[in-house]
Amino acid sequence: MANQVIGEERQTYAAMMPEERKILLTKASNKAFKAKFKPIMLFVKQKNIKGDKSISLQEFFADHPDLSQENQVLKYSFDEKEGILEIHIL
Repeated sequence: MANQVIGEERQTYAAMMPEERKILLTKASNKAFKAKFKPIMLFVKQKNIKGDKSISLQEFFADHPDLSQENQVLKYSFDEKEGILEIHIL
């Protein structure tokens, strides 16, 4: 999934949609996303030689204190055409 969403880029765009309770992620090279959502840029960390990657979403919790930081059920979907990963906070 990380390769589809981020590829080999070291940064990603992320935007919070608080009314829809979802986070959107895409490649930092997605200029249309930047223009439409006014996202923040997050660093992508390579976790191991297998290619696992991680992104810290703590900044969203700091900016949106109404979101619980407790473990939550997350549902995700990927729009291949737009190259956007939607993470739904249930």
